[in-house]
Amino acid sequence: MMTPDIKNKMIGLGLFLSVFAVDLIIKYLATDGDYQIFGSFLELSYHENTGIAFSLPIPIWISSVLSVLLLGVGSYAAGRYLNWNKLMTPVIFGLVAGGALGNLFDRVMHGYVIDYIAIWKWPVFNLADAAIFVGAVLLVIFYDKIALVKNKK
Repeated sequence: MMTPDIKNKMIGLGLFLSVFAVDLIIKYLATDGDYQIFGSFLELSYHENTGIAFSLPIPIWISSVLSVLLLGVGSYAAGRYLNWNKLMTPVIFGLVAGGALGNLFDRVMHGYVIDYIAIWKWPVFNLADAAIFVGAVLLVIFYDKIALVKNKK
């Protein structure tokens, strides 16, 4: 029988691979052209993003090195400081790491990140960006419940 932390690590790995794979599939579909989903409010629209978050300009090699470092440090920190017996830990890890790998893959393979979700006047983004954002928000919300070391007040 699997222990809760092994079971949760398998859940995290599954979510990690799912975010990465679905993001790659949608990026492939986005290269076919633009699709209106809800009129001009929500569109699938191919864009090449050579910057980082919100298309901020930065050389590709710097963003790639930063991505590798953050993925490595984040993975180490998640393994060392978060309680893997709590289900929220692998959910957060799978979202953030899967999204980070999806964007890193683009940077290495293409020299830019493929963005495709266009919502009204918001900057175009992709599933990987959304997964990283949701994972980060969940980490802030649930940190006290999943941290191994509790803050003493």
